[in-house]
Amino acid sequence: DSYYYIDCPSEKTRYLYLSYLTSNQTEMLAQGQFIVDSLMSAKEGWHIVAIAHRWWQYSSSKTPTVGSVPTYEKDILSVFDSYNARQTRNGSNYFTAQDFSQGKAKVEFCIGGHIHAEYDFTSDGGIPIIITASDTNQERHEGDEDCGTKGTITEQAIYGIIADYKNNKISVVGIGRGESREINL
Repeated sequence: DSYYYIDCPSEKTRYLYLSYLTSNQTEMLAQGQFIVDSLMSAKEGWHIVAIAHRWWQYSSSKTPTVGSVPTYEKDILSVFDSYNARQTRNGSNYFTAQDFSQGKAKVEFCIGGHIHAEYDFTSDGGIPIIITASDTNQERHEGDEDCGTKGTITEQAIYGIIADYKNNKISVVGIGRGESREINL
């Protein structure tokens, strides 16, 4: 498991990288405490961007927007919502009870992948979650080239994500089969 953050003082942004590749309760609790500590140690007026492989689990690879937020990720998003609202939060399977009234930063948005398709949604508290397509939607076959074929669903997708906090918008610039879009903060 690897979870960590990188601070960018010039942007006043903490990039919070999370792991989900475990089913070990002790490791999930450890990451939960790390998340809380990372939120509470963020400086006044800073932005937090959470990056994880999975925020959404599809129930159909042909229609990846059909699905739901997995339990663990739903709990993480609930912590982010409580933090942004400066609320007290009861304990859960992966987090101890917390009082976020002294929080100083804001979780602005989350970035992820996993479903190999573009899909954007928000947490219950309104935090945007941006899902990027990356490579094909599970349609690769043994022997396919890594980069895919230009103009087809096998083509790679790359994104530039630009946060404009002054105008409360996120620009997602898609390259390859990635689509460009704008999301309100």
